[in-house]
Amino acid sequence: MKHTLYYLVYYDQLDKKIIRHVSPATVTKASYVSKAITEIGFNVQIVSPAVPSKKGKYKGSNDIVMEGVKLKLFSSFFAKMKVSRILRRILLKIRLTLYFLFFVKRKSTIIVYHSLSLMRFVKFLKAIKQYKVIYEVNEIYGDVINNSKISQKEIKLVSKTGDAFMFPTEMMLEKININSKLYAINYGSYTNKTRYNFRFNDDKIHCVYSGTLSLDKGGSAAAAAAGLYLDERYHIHILGFGSTNEIESIKQTITNINSKTKCKVTYEGVLYDEDFDKFLQKCKIGLSTQTLDNNFNNTSFPSKILTYLGNGLKVVSIKIEPVYNSLLKDSIVFYDEDNPQEIAKAIKKVDLTNDSAQSLLEELDVKFKIRFKSIVSKFTDR
Repeated sequence: MKHTLYYLVYYDQLDKKIIRHVSPATVTKASYVSKAITEIGFNVQIVSPAVPSKKGKYKGSNDIVMEGVKLKLFSSFFAKMKVSRILRRILLKIRLTLYFLFFVKRKSTIIVYHSLSLMRFVKFLKAIKQYKVIYEVNEIYGDVINNSKISQKEIKLVSKTGDAFMFPTEMMLEKININSKLYAINYGSYTNKTRYNFRFNDDKIHCVYSGTLSLDKGGSAAAAAAGLYLDERYHIHILGFGSTNEIESIKQTITNINSKTKCKVTYEGVLYDEDFDKFLQKCKIGLSTQTLDNNFNNTSFPSKILTYLGNGLKVVSIKIEPVYNSLLKDSIVFYDEDNPQEIAKAIKKVDLTNDSAQSLLEELDVKFKIRFKSIVSKFTDR
């Protein structure tokens, strides 16, 4: 009988009409990790604390995501007012606690996708049930919000609670794995997507930015602004998710840019799963742009780079150490200075005739599975 690994992560199936509050990037990476785990001989039970994003009350469920992978969602309700959000959070924590206390055996192995809201809860669970915790740390959130006190607490608690780790960069390893525990490096989803062979019916070079519209990270605005230094041969698409204010901000930015350049820039909204892949594959170049002076640049790896490569795109990225020192370096065109003109120069340098990174992704996929299996086997006596 196969062992089951529990995966605590904010997750929902993106092809569902009712979407809970999740990050598409998180779901993409968690889906890849789950599939990889099944391919090395284990089952996966995803446990998701995600809450509804649409009005109504929703029942809990335990759905099959893919072969060997189930998804547990808890009953919850949409909450707009502060009081109702607090009540929802309390009820969810109670249900989450009861699930682990009564349905997950002592000393089970749980993978935790790092979140500030779950750190102390995971510490509590480990103390009560002696779980083996594999911490998947993709960002130091204190660095994202530029709060050093939160960063220090975050690093201390995660490094102490985790029995093993999954990191996106070697720099993250050095920062958190101070006690030299077992670890695996995983940049993102090493998945070569099905090719649909769709193209736009024009002679333009289509570039795409996909991901967060966060004003702090600044990636979407930087990608759009590159259009100021490109001509009518280029079309930049922005695919992104964010708050109402962030969406309105990028739309206004795009309107302003389009009034000043012959390069066309458009906001495409949010797409999921097959629709998302089909759109990416209609483009030639994927843009991994973000503000250069952010603290999180030193430890996080933009998962969108793997998404672009997996869909056969060429990649333009800001030159940050985790990416420049990665095994993907030779598949990327870098720009050094954080300004639209340099981004545009990098776009113009892309050789669209080069081979894709398909074989490299396959190699990274195999290496990750071998490494991760060696870690899990020590916890499950396999």
